[in-house]
Amino acid sequence: MTPDEIRQKLQQVKKQRLTELDLSNPSWIPEWEKLTQIPTEVFEWEWLETLNLSWNQLTSVPKAISRFTNLSKLDLSWNQLTSGAEFLTHLTNLSGVYLGFNALKSLPEDISSMTHLSELDLTWNELTHLPEAITTLTNLSGLYLGYNKLTSLPEAITSLTNLSELDLYENPLEDPPIEIAEQGIDAIREYFCQKQAGEDRRI
Repeated sequence: MTPDEIRQKLQQVKKQRLTELDLSNPSWIPEWEKLTQIPTEVFEWEWLETLNLSWNQLTSVPKAISRFTNLSKLDLSWNQLTSGAEFLTHLTNLSGVYLGFNALKSLPEDISSMTHLSELDLTWNELTHLPEAITTLTNLSGLYLGYNKLTSLPEAITSLTNLSELDLYENPLEDPPIEIAEQGIDAIREYFCQKQAGEDRRI
């Protein structure tokens, strides 16, 4: 997206108070045409509900993003994010978060504040563990964690009764074993149920 195209789109959103802002790029756009930071004026538009910044060159997200209290969908996939995504905990109205194809190494421990979250895509990052608080996101129906570095899952993840899609493909999982994890959430629930039963018998 050229600077002129970005400028025109920003002017349109501001003038018409549109609730959706799309500053994403086609995959074939050269890197030098992609955003390396979010335009500062965007943070004045607290009415935004959908923000798409995918396929850019963003390495971090400023704290000012917390102003988007009405934001329900945020797409930051295909960027260069490496931080712990702490900014998410301030966006408590989010229902869909797409952070795939970055380099995130962790999630914030207080992610439990995101009570409206129903879809979370973290495919192709560098996550080594999940915070226990993720098991409190009771509205979560889709969790995509393929191609990370997870070796275990919190057992309480099985208590997420609305979780119907759980992608863990290509993780070095040991607990549960990857061959079970790749069968989906029902197989994972059965694994932990049997594991708990075995521990109870030993007591």
